[in-house]
Amino acid sequence: MTNKTLFHLVAAFICGTVLCHQPVKAQVSLSGTNYTQNFNGIASGLPSGWSVRTNASGTSLGTAVTFNTAAVSWGTQSGQFANGAGTTNNSLAAAAGTESTAQQSAFTNRCPIIRQTASYGNPGAAFVFQIANSSGLSNLIFSMDFILLKTNPASTTWTVDYAVGNSPATFTTLGTYTDPGVFGATTQTYSLGTDANDQTNNVWIRIVALSAATGAGSCDTFGIDNFSLNYAGPSAPTISSSPASSTNGVLTAAALAVVVSGAPPLGYQWFKGTNALSDGGNISGSTNDTLRLSNLLHTNAGDYTVVITNASGSVTSSVATLTVVGFAIVPLSPTNTLAGMAVDVPLAFIDNQSPVTTVSGSSGNQGVLPDGNILGTAGDNSGTVTLVPLAGTSGVVRASLTASDGSFSTNAFFSLLVVPSANVLFNDHFDYPNDSVTAGSLGIWRNHSGPAGELAVTNKALRVSRSFSEDACATLLGAPFATNGSAVLYSRFTVKFTDLPTRTGNYFAHFKDAGTAGHAARIWASTANTNTAGTFRLGIGNANTSTATTAQFPLDLNLNTNYVVVTRLVVSNGVSTLWINPATESEPGVTAADPVTNLVAVTSYAFRQDGSEGNMLVDDLAVATTFHDALGTAPSILIQLIGTDLVLTWDNVSFYLQASADVTGPYDYVLGATSPFTNDVTSAPVQFFRLTTQAPPPPIGN
Repeated sequence: MTNKTLFHLVAAFICGTVLCHQPVKAQVSLSGTNYTQNFNGIASGLPSGWSVRTNASGTSLGTAVTFNTAAVSWGTQSGQFANGAGTTNNSLAAAAGTESTAQQSAFTNRCPIIRQTASYGNPGAAFVFQIANSSGLSNLIFSMDFILLKTNPASTTWTVDYAVGNSPATFTTLGTYTDPGVFGATTQTYSLGTDANDQTNNVWIRIVALSAATGAGSCDTFGIDNFSLNYAGPSAPTISSSPASSTNGVLTAAALAVVVSGAPPLGYQWFKGTNALSDGGNISGSTNDTLRLSNLLHTNAGDYTVVITNASGSVTSSVATLTVVGFAIVPLSPTNTLAGMAVDVPLAFIDNQSPVTTVSGSSGNQGVLPDGNILGTAGDNSGTVTLVPLAGTSGVVRASLTASDGSFSTNAFFSLLVVPSANVLFNDHFDYPNDSVTAGSLGIWRNHSGPAGELAVTNKALRVSRSFSEDACATLLGAPFATNGSAVLYSRFTVKFTDLPTRTGNYFAHFKDAGTAGHAARIWASTANTNTAGTFRLGIGNANTSTATTAQFPLDLNLNTNYVVVTRLVVSNGVSTLWINPATESEPGVTAADPVTNLVAVTSYAFRQDGSEGNMLVDDLAVATTFHDALGTAPSILIQLIGTDLVLTWDNVSFYLQASADVTGPYDYVLGATSPFTNDVTSAPVQFFRLTTQAPPPPIGN
């Protein structure tokens, strides 16, 4: 076997046909507005995009077969697709149909023909034209000559159809042609349907014998010629909706959009005035149909246009004027202060074109911070708001500020964390609207894992649900608490379970580091080891506990009942302890027994949602450096008479000593008094003492 023969066999195998030494040529890519084909070059093979096939049907293109490029007489008796003479000689003289084989061979006007036999193409013969796509094209209309070159008793009805798709299985019929029984050409014109317009896939046109010839005897010799396809070419872009003018405030976002029709690909270029824009800074989409500007400033104001281009032309939109008004308050971070202590929040203004003259505020928690305790001042580009929370209160306040330059007002929001003593690092009563806790707290709580916005407040309690998986945390004052320090941290909250955890359960609250995996003092919920059906237990684990039964508190807990849960974490060694409904730190608790496998530099406290932990409501959270401050109980005071000295000792240094000559007061601060405080009873008058969390006012003149 020669190499040439081997090549032909491989080609035949690839084409899926026998001896297909003339494989289907590449599909045709249309351009302009017209495609024509006279087939006069078929002595070298069929033109690109054209193939001849057998076994075609209403659901199949058929199998590509060999086209005989040698000149063949109209009267051939062999079943084949072949190179035949047309019905005119050099387009000068009409043929009579009686020309000899030699005369036919001399015709320069050629056309592809078929002689069907009982075993070849009867039915299933097809001339097929493959178009790569019709992107940007429309109104496809073609005409061609159907030619009867040899009349025989059997007559074939040819169907003209088309299909869209790279591997079509359905075809749309455009018409039929039945042999007229006389030599000659008949020109017919067909219009493809609208589904052939603007297609990114192949478009196919077929002349196919879908049914067997009628009549006894041999089949006619049939050919096609002078194919001409006309179509509307790519259209230049036209704008159906120009960008709209708008007025926007400082730091808001603007989007300018244009709606365009026209042949793809379309190119976009946005301009501000005469300057072409590029992406960067607060600009994106400068070469797309929508220009986006974020964090607007007055410098972004101006006239905007967009130029759209394609291969057929370009168009420029009408002018859209962007007006930027007002100013903004620099975003405020959450602030904290002691109950009863004033805190000043500095304000800065962004892009104000005239001096800011007034600042006012309102509180979302009147019980902690009344509106009357918010005072604001402003001048030019800066200002101050002073907030004085009520003594003896605690929690988070959502405050709203309004600044005005006399003609324009703007708002900003921030959170104020009010703690009852210097030993309290965080406390929250979840007095927020029913919504995501991260949104409601204005940044006090933040998402650190899972889908944001799932951990929510419901009726002023934090809903921790096994139906969700968000983790959220709140930063502690004074964080981070390093592992080489002496910090001992306590957490306290009330919890009411509404649905049981699973037997193994999982943890739902813990201290954490600045990352996402450094956890400590994890509180577990589980139904393991309970004595009564329908109850559960809580337990605690060290840094990386892996079992819900580690250090369980030996008490069965009921659903729909509030419990006070207190934990202690010794940061330096990672050991954690848990109490339920304690009154003092000396009461029995449980200390985690699993090993501490990592130490955590604590930055925040967190709640976690998981499918096995049950459903619960959490409220009255406090994190502190003493048991008393976490639990919220009054400090104990020890009174001793040592000689002539009365010695007062208290264990919470955040409380201040006051004294009065009468039990009903008034009480004055004992300035500089710290625990232990000594008072000489022989020289001092009779006095009554009390402790308060309210700090003394600063000296006059400070």
